[in-house]
Amino acid sequence: PGRGNGANGAAHKASTEVKRGLVTLVDATPTSAARIPLVPGLLVVTDDGRGIAQEMADRLADFGQRTALVAHAGASRDEVDAAFCADLTSPDAVADLLATLRAEYGRIGGLVHLLPLAEAPAGEDPMVRMEREVKSLYLLARGLDSDLQEASEEGDAICLTATNLGGAMGFGERPLPDHYFAGQGGVGGLTKSLALEWPDVLVRTVDLNTEDSVPALVERLLAEVSIPDGATEVGYLGPRRVTWEPVFQALPKGPEAAPLLDEGATVLITGGARGITGTIAVELARRYQATLIITGRSAEPGESEDPDLAAARSAAEIKACLIARRQRDGQPVSLAAVEAEFSRVTMDREMRANLQAIAAAGGRCEYHRIDSRDRPGMTRLFAEIEERHGGVDAVIHAAGIMEDRLIRDKTPESFDRVFRTKAESVLILRDLLVPERLKFCVFFASTTSRYGNKGQTDYAAANEILSKTALELDRTWPCRVVAIDWGPWSQVGMSADMEAYMISRGFTLIAPEDGPAMFINELLHGRKGETEVIIAGATEEAGRPVRAVRKARVPAITSESRLEGLA
Repeated sequence: PGRGNGANGAAHKASTEVKRGLVTLVDATPTSAARIPLVPGLLVVTDDGRGIAQEMADRLADFGQRTALVAHAGASRDEVDAAFCADLTSPDAVADLLATLRAEYGRIGGLVHLLPLAEAPAGEDPMVRMEREVKSLYLLARGLDSDLQEASEEGDAICLTATNLGGAMGFGERPLPDHYFAGQGGVGGLTKSLALEWPDVLVRTVDLNTEDSVPALVERLLAEVSIPDGATEVGYLGPRRVTWEPVFQALPKGPEAAPLLDEGATVLITGGARGITGTIAVELARRYQATLIITGRSAEPGESEDPDLAAARSAAEIKACLIARRQRDGQPVSLAAVEAEFSRVTMDREMRANLQAIAAAGGRCEYHRIDSRDRPGMTRLFAEIEERHGGVDAVIHAAGIMEDRLIRDKTPESFDRVFRTKAESVLILRDLLVPERLKFCVFFASTTSRYGNKGQTDYAAANEILSKTALELDRTWPCRVVAIDWGPWSQVGMSADMEAYMISRGFTLIAPEDGPAMFINELLHGRKGETEVIIAGATEEAGRPVRAVRKARVPAITSESRLEGLA
């Protein structure tokens, strides 16, 4: 792959320094000749209901490509009159659908996911829509993993997804379209991760604006299956094809012109008191003596440990103590049980140390064991904060979990846990927060959502929704709303195995003593309107999903008359 996300991105000087970057639009003029690939077997196209998918399928059929138009039928197949329809949010229904298609057509060589271009019902629950547009893509991709990778060994295989964010992927200064839906960020995040899992498949996500004509949209989609290399994420501003590039811009450093927070200000922090969240909570207490309301799924640890365990410091000593305890109590000693207890001990120690550091720094802290997806529980908590503290002055939304698996091994239950922990909880916060009171609202996202990551399709999808939500809220709320795409931190928030993997990809780990200062500096000197900020250390190539041109292994139609205007 070439450097940069853009198909024609200029080479940048490699740097491993931790930097602060913004995302900017650049032209994405194709660098190779357009051609229409004929994927081996069937091309599955999800229907948008506007006629875009139907016309695209018809146009491809003119070239001899077999296609199957698939409609989302919701809970009932009777809702849609189509040759193939299924509840695309149901694992069983999707599995049955793909089995039916294979039985009728044989092998499947491509997927074009246009369902996100459909007009959403008025007043629809946002999570229901995200299930239809994002989870359906996960289920289809999971079911087609072997099909597409096998097809790519013989010739062209395609996975093209579309969003309806206005054509600029949410970037730039343009007004957002009335139909903008932040949940569609999940489609882009998931697709960018698929590009890393399927390096020999043409994987791309394209942002469109359905206010344009159907023929124009079809031409742009046909162009995307015709361009074999370049950026994984593109958009169309009219006929102009664009992609994004990070631009690294250092912020000034210096004394605060005005305090970021008044002394005793109430800051809500989701995501617990460990990892990155706990480290930054300690810094807020040290600088501002803030009142921190921290929520997490884990129970709050006791103030101290039993003497025998407290004396154990190394991993080997802790595990030996836990084994001795189980033997003394007549409990079975299994590797899984000891590892689970060891994990609990180390997490409790980190949380306990952070809570004690907050108190020592002069901050007040309340820890509440609440799942951020629990709307009734979060509603009660907000009422308590209002009664005791007058409301929330600032928020850091950092709740999230990772259960990394390749798409073929990712179970629907695991996908839901990872995806909904961020995507559902941000909807709850949006409804409960009082924007006029807030000093700032920060969402902790990840470089995974910006660049994609192998094995993290669900995590990338959820974090991209945070970034698109920040973009939307910053334009309507008086305070600054920003999503920070954190790169990996050293010794904080990840295992040693994950640290080694991220280093192998070219990322430089953020030192835990540097990260909090960069966070505070971003809030002090970053500007409203800068709604997605990358803070990471990497070479310029690290993690960028850019598809290199690959020689076709099956004949492809290249008639200049038929391809005119496509690219």
